[in-house]
Amino acid sequence: MSNKLKIRRIDHVGVIVNNLSAAKAFFLDFGLEVQGEGEVEQIK
Repeated sequence: MSNKLKIRRIDHVGVIVNNLSAAKAFFLDFGLEVQGEGEVEQIK
């Protein structure tokens, strides 16, 4: 018996990166679109 997950849509993805422009380019290459961006305080 196989349990397969079918993803119909993704509403939100949060990503914390050091280089925002490089990360945006990476995800845009997958055909995703940026709907917003922001900065957070450094997490230690």
